[in-house]
Amino acid sequence: MGIIELQQKENVANDVKLSEQYAQIQSLLSELRERNLPDDVIGIINQKISEINSSTCNGKELRRVIKTKQEDIMYHIVRLKIVPKKHYKRLGLSFGPLAGYTFVVLALTFFNDSIGGRFFLILPVYIIGVGVGMLITTYIGMQKDKKAFAEGRQLKTNVY
Repeated sequence: MGIIELQQKENVANDVKLSEQYAQIQSLLSELRERNLPDDVIGIINQKISEINSSTCNGKELRRVIKTKQEDIMYHIVRLKIVPKKHYKRLGLSFGPLAGYTFVVLALTFFNDSIGGRFFLILPVYIIGVGVGMLITTYIGMQKDKKAFAEGRQLKTNVY
């Protein structure tokens, strides 16, 4: 079972953003055709492509349809541990403030008596904690991206 082709719409050449999005999903599909994917994932990808092919939308609506279907495809691909470029770094950036905030809350719980609840001392601690959390999780994400590249689990195309 193989991945079906994405049909070119007639109004794609007129819209620059739409043609870029078509080129992006075409490169993603060509790269996925080279990989050995399970049949159920190929079936899901084919379903999403056929929904794009059968869409009667034009312009902005077609871009929205393509974007949502591409996100659906990427969800199933990431579940197979095949990730796009900088995937883990983006995850680190998004979860970094949460990790830093958690660290700050724990630290302030233990040292609250010495600070005395003064806001002008607590705010810099929050800012520093969130920044350090972002740095640490971004670094961990970059290391995981390098590992995924070394193992051949990283896509060559930039999907985001």
